[in-house]
Amino acid sequence: MIEFATQWLNMCAQDRLAEACSMIDLPNAWGTTWTPESIRKLVAETFSSDTLFGTDHPEGPTFTQVDETTRSEHVHLGAYEDDSGFWLDHDVPLNGEWSDLTAQFEFLKQSGGLAVVLIDLHVL
Repeated sequence: MIEFATQWLNMCAQDRLAEACSMIDLPNAWGTTWTPESIRKLVAETFSSDTLFGTDHPEGPTFTQVDETTRSEHVHLGAYEDDSGFWLDHDVPLNGEWSDLTAQFEFLKQSGGLAVVLIDLHVL
């Protein structure tokens, strides 16, 4: 699951957002089906020029490859108590650093394996 998140984040860094979105199997609990446009918009709005991040990075936010990021990432993985699957919170690397943005995934048990859900991208 951590390897999945790493691959997904690296696709974002390679501007392969359409492929990253195609790796998500189900909409989240609010019915959101993530698209390249919705991800770009969320990141741009979250780290706009009037934020501290925007002040530090006037070039705007850009995804960074996981292995090219400084410091240690924060990853939290757990299982749901009802045995329906797993959850994963993974920091998102932006502009060469681990940002406050977190990608929250679910891996839900389905017949034949696990279905992946991108619950949200937000600052925790």
